[in-house]
Amino acid sequence: MGFKRSVKYHAAALFHETGVLKRLCRAAAANGALVLAYHRVLPSLADEKHYIQPGMYVSVDSFEKHLDCLRTRFNVIPLAELRRRLSDGEDISGCCCLTFDDGWLDNYRYAFAVLEKYQLPATVFLATGFVGSERLFWPDELAFFLAGMTVEELVRKTPELAEPLKRSGHRPQRPVPLDEVIELLKTWPQDDRERFLAVLRRDGGAAYPERLLMSWDEVRSMQASGLVDFGSHTQNHVLLDQASVPEVERELEQSRRDIHDQLGVETDLFAYPNGNYTPAHLSALTRAGYRAAVTTRKGWVSRRDNPYEISRICMHEDVSHTIPLFLSRLHFRGF
Repeated sequence: MGFKRSVKYHAAALFHETGVLKRLCRAAAANGALVLAYHRVLPSLADEKHYIQPGMYVSVDSFEKHLDCLRTRFNVIPLAELRRRLSDGEDISGCCCLTFDDGWLDNYRYAFAVLEKYQLPATVFLATGFVGSERLFWPDELAFFLAGMTVEELVRKTPELAEPLKRSGHRPQRPVPLDEVIELLKTWPQDDRERFLAVLRRDGGAAYPERLLMSWDEVRSMQASGLVDFGSHTQNHVLLDQASVPEVERELEQSRRDIHDQLGVETDLFAYPNGNYTPAHLSALTRAGYRAAVTTRKGWVSRRDNPYEISRICMHEDVSHTIPLFLSRLHFRGF
C-alpha cells in the first residue's frame, strides 16, 4: 500500500471509529439523496486475463459490503422513482439509487445475484450498439493491443504521443502507461482516435478472445426480476461533446428506440458517456424524450438540482474496499 493510500485508509478508520462518518451520513441524508455509479463487478482481478483500469471495477465482496451497508442507512429506490420525486418536488431525503454504466457481462453474472440477495433495485445504462455483440469499448481494445508494448514502440506508431509521454518522464524502453494513454486519447477528436485504433487493429492481428458485454437475453433476464431497469448510454458510447449535432441526435434517439424494441419499455433515463456534455445537450435530451440524466460529477443530490444533471459518486475497488473508505468517499474530497 502506497503512502497516500495508507493515510486515507487510517484516516477513514479513525473517522469510522470516532463516529464522524455516522454523523456525517445522517446529516447528509437528512438533506438529500445519494446516487452511486458502478461499472464492473468482478470476483477477483487476479482471474482476469487482460488489463482492467483500476477505476472501472469493484470486487464482488466489496459490492456486497456496500449493499449491506446501504440497506441499513438509506431508502434504496429505483432511479426512476428519484426522477419522479425531483420532477414533482417531493422529499428525497435519505434516498439512495444504484446505477451501472455500459452493460458489462459481469453485471449479469455477479452483481445481479447480490442485488437479488438484498432485494435492492438498480438501473443499468446500456450502450445499445454493444449489447449482444463482440464489440469492445475503445479503452479496452486499446489496452488489449498495447499490452506488452514499450513506449518507444507506441511512439513509433503514434508520434503525437511522444511529447506528452516524455513530459511525464516515461522512458522509451518502459511499458506503455495504459491509464495515462487512455486519458490522453479521451481528449482526441473521435475520428483521430478511430484512425489510431485502426492502425492497431491492422498491426495487432488477433481479436479480443471473449465477450465482455451482456446479450439482450441476459438484459431481459435481469428486467424480469423486477429489480433492474435500463436506461440509455447512447448507442455507440459516443462522447457527446466530441460529436456533431446530427450524430448526437441519432445516438440519443436510436439507443432509446433499441431499448423499446428489445425490452418493450420507454426509457426516459440517460447517462452521459464519460460524463461529457455541454448545456446544449440538455435540450437535445428533452427533444429525444428523456426526462433525467446522470453525470459523473461527484456529489449528493438536492431537491433543487436539475434532473438532467444528477450528480453521482463513482465507486471503484481501491477507494471503497472497506466500509470506512466507502463511507469516507461519500463525504470527503480526495477519497
